Formats: sequence, C-alpha cells, structure tokens
Amino acid sequence: MARLGSGAAARYDGENLTIQLLQRNLLADYPAGRLVNGLHVPDRSPRGGNLEVGHVLLGGYRMAVLESQVASPGNYSWDGRHLRYRGRDVNIGRLPDAVRTLQDRFPECNVSGWVVLHSPNGNPFEPVIDYPPSLSRSAPAMVHVANAGTLQRELRRFFNDGPQPNVVQLPVLGGLLDALAR
Repeated sequence: MARLGSGAAARYDGENLTIQLLQRNLLADYPAGRLVNGLHVPDRSPRGGNLEVGHVLLGGYRMAVLESQVASPGNYSWDGRHLRYRGRDVNIGRLPDAVRTLQDRFPECNVSGWVVLHSPNGNPFEPVIDYPPSLSRSAPAMVHVANAGTLQRELRRFFNDGPQPNVVQLPVLGGLLDALAR
C-alpha cells in the first residue's frame, strides 16, 4: 500500500467501510439486492483500457455504481462535476466513465453513481458535502457525492423508486459477475 501512495490506502479502507455499511444497513432490507465488488469493465470510450469499479449494487432494474474513500475531516463541495476540498479538486477516479459504460452495457437498467466519503472518526454524517443551491440533491444525476449517512437514504430512495426492486435480474447479474473474471 505504501508503494501505491496514501490515495490507495484511503480507497481500500473506504471500500471496506462501504461493504460493511451496505451489508449491515441496506442489504438486509432488500433480499433481492446483489452487491458485486471489484469489477474490471472494458472502457468503451476513446480512452480504452479497463475501468476499475469498486462496487455495484443491483436491485431490480436499478444499478448503483459506488466508489469509496476515507476523506479528510472538513467540508467538501460538489457542483455536479467537480468535488473540491479547501479549493482543490479531489480525484473521483473514472466513476462517470464507469457509469456511462455500464449504462451502455445494460440499457434495461437505470444506472447512477455515488462517490462515498467516509469519515476517519466513524461519524456517518461527516464529512459535510455542500451542494450549490442550483443543484438539487434529489434530481436525477449520473454521479452523486455522499457521506455514509446520506448514502443510505439516497440508495433507499433510488431503489424504491425503481420497478421491481425485489427481483433479481439474472442476465444483468451474470454480466456483472462476468466482469469479475477479467
């Protein structure tokens, strides 16, 4: 981990916290929900290569693509495209590309992405993420940013608004599991 830098450690720890959060607080309420971790999806954009996806949560015809990291304490701002901390851009990886690629690969699903920021002190409502007044948190968007507490609420709304949230879409699940083997 030291060789990969502190960003890799923050992502690894964040991914573990997200798995624990989803298993403990969300999957128990959605028996048909399926969590797939560590996908390698071929990028269909001109960049090419593989997209590394931390987590995909599938429920009915809804797919949540999640990237996680442990974040420094403080306030972050999200304008719908850029995540900033103390005036500097924070890397959200290629999450928008991953969401777009998975939406193209599974057109029958509604795909959205979340960057999950976990607090190092374990408070689910930290760090604080500020949205500008013109950006509605409840409006459909390709990528959202949330702390652990807000993520739970937003994912419940996302899956409850979709058709047949208690049905496992086996062809979609099979395609996601196929992305694990690459």
